[in-house]
Amino acid sequence: MNKSINNQTIELWQAFVDGEKAAFSKLYKILYRKLYTYGINTGMTNECVEDTIQELFIKLYINPKQITTPSTLLPFLLTSLRNSFLNIEKSSKRNIRIDDIESFRFDFLVENNPFEEKEEQELLKKQIARILESLTSRQREIIYLKFLMQMSYEEISSIMQLTEQAARNLTHRAIEKIRKNNPYFFLFL
Repeated sequence: MNKSINNQTIELWQAFVDGEKAAFSKLYKILYRKLYTYGINTGMTNECVEDTIQELFIKLYINPKQITTPSTLLPFLLTSLRNSFLNIEKSSKRNIRIDDIESFRFDFLVENNPFEEKEEQELLKKQIARILESLTSRQREIIYLKFLMQMSYEEISSIMQLTEQAARNLTHRAIEKIRKNNPYFFLFL
């Protein structure tokens, strides 16, 4: 995760624990977008994500002792959001396995660059979308957490309920699959 955001999150959490109630609001505003994006990518509906995030923060506000180490706040929230989604899926379908959920999408943005033409950007968007579609849901999720959210393997393993080694292996397999199917793509990045 971005170190400045992580440091800010830790400072705000500590301020909240020390009694500064306004710090909690700031923390909510900083983390909401990351949680919302992750929730939508797991396949939750807009309303479900918003409700779940609100419920998570209410529980944290009422019982801040759930977080013993401030640096674990975001992984804790992402794990809770993911588990909420799995619980919703389980209640709508009996006997579902985590590996059976194929809804994790990977939304990405190609920044507008005045030096690149729109056609090149559209081509890049299509190529990235094609590459991501070739991955399994779990591979897309781990690529999202590792490279877009910049999380450590320890955090990812906690969120995805894997061992650290399994998280590393899954990342490696995803990257190898991308390289195998698109050998020239990495030359342009």
